[in-house]
Amino acid sequence: MIQRFIECLLNIYIMVEPRLSAIIEDHALERVPDGERENWVKISWNTVGLITTLVIMFFGAVVCFVAGVKIALLAGTVSFVIGSALAWALALNTADFGRYGKSTGHVGTAAMIAIFFQSLVMMLIGGVVMKSAAPAMVTYFTDVAGMPAELARQQILQSPDSIAATFMLFGGVIGFLLMILAQAKAQVLNNYSSSLCIANFFDALFNWRPGRLTFVILANVFALAMLYGEILHFVETWIKLLGVLLSALATTIIADYYFVRQRLSDVDGEIDTVNWAGITAILAAVFCAHWLFKPWQPFEVLTSIVCVALIYPALRLTVFRPAVKVMQT
Repeated sequence: MIQRFIECLLNIYIMVEPRLSAIIEDHALERVPDGERENWVKISWNTVGLITTLVIMFFGAVVCFVAGVKIALLAGTVSFVIGSALAWALALNTADFGRYGKSTGHVGTAAMIAIFFQSLVMMLIGGVVMKSAAPAMVTYFTDVAGMPAELARQQILQSPDSIAATFMLFGGVIGFLLMILAQAKAQVLNNYSSSLCIANFFDALFNWRPGRLTFVILANVFALAMLYGEILHFVETWIKLLGVLLSALATTIIADYYFVRQRLSDVDGEIDTVNWAGITAILAAVFCAHWLFKPWQPFEVLTSIVCVALIYPALRLTVFRPAVKVMQT
């Protein structure tokens, strides 16, 4: 039975693949033509849509419950200011959608709007929703699930699943539909970015270009595997580590553009398939920030930035320096 079902899916894929491939190709491995570029308003629908998720609301709820609404708003304001100034709060996904921007100004505006919604609007909504629904949720866990009152209060802020449960319990059918639609929208955008990343990865390392549809399917397979592994229970830890990793990556890009490249004018103009100096610097910075220096320096992002700023230029200009151009006489 299962074998026949799989064969049926493969036959459907073979029939629709040529049409879908033609529709979803989006210049993943080439420059977007000028005629297909959009202004900041249209790009903002994607950048804002990406962060209006249950996970962001969950973090808002945690901050509001633990620190209070006033402190949460202050933290959100600081996050918005720093994220907008440094431009890497949504750097990876903004770059994906920014490919279609008419100019850097349009991309920057769309990114700032998304950061504002992420740092303030969604955080506040998450806090208000959970604060309002907390008594009903505690009652549900104690009466229906049979939990002790203290454990029920802890369960509310255990994982993003609590936000989903709140929507269904507190909002009924409408809450359930809103949750489904909101998550479906977010996952479509996430799938777009993840499949774009995988497409570029296999192209750069293996020169393999089977088409965008293949990587869309592959990204969904990876996502389902992570859900099966209950990754949502580790979302808070992963977000912290991702912040350190992203800060290291952003610092590497900035250091390479403004400092390193100016000192590599005598090297061959060909682009390296893999920047081993960058990879080494990022991994070393994450290790130092998240494990080695954490007992003495708890602000991991700052540690990762300093480590990359020191390690990457040193490696790129010495050990992993590109080949020098051969002068013809």
